[in-house]
Amino acid sequence: MKQERKQFQEIKQRLNQQLSKLPQGTAFSFSPPAIPGVGTSGGFQFVLEDRAGRDVQFLAGNLDKFLAAARKRPEIGSVSTSFMPSVPQKFLDVNQEKVLKQGVAISDVYQTIQAFMGGLFINYFNDFGRTWQVYVEAEAPYRSNMENSGAILRA
Repeated sequence: MKQERKQFQEIKQRLNQQLSKLPQGTAFSFSPPAIPGVGTSGGFQFVLEDRAGRDVQFLAGNLDKFLAAARKRPEIGSVSTSFMPSVPQKFLDVNQEKVLKQGVAISDVYQTIQAFMGGLFINYFNDFGRTWQVYVEAEAPYRSNMENSGAILRA
């Protein structure tokens, strides 16, 4: 059993090395859960915020420091991030006065934008003996262009 676990870890390491070379996105493998349906990732989640309002490079530098410190802790099996500082950013200015006059909650507008442009977690459900996460998002052709965001704001 110990030899099988070692072989699996070696395969997983080689696979992660190959996955890290994919330019289209971030992908990595992780071990199957000890208890089916529970999962092995997501033991905890951490959010690093830049409350000083500095630039992306400042946040990326602090994230690198945090990850380096976390990786030194043996009780943390592995740590990763979905933050990619080199990805271009777009900003959408919401006319809050107009939104409030129409009787719409600002949080609803921001959640709609998040769901449209990136995706929004809805809930979990169990099926086929597994736990699945449900996300809602617009189809890729619609969310690939910033000008399309106006369509959801006019609805």
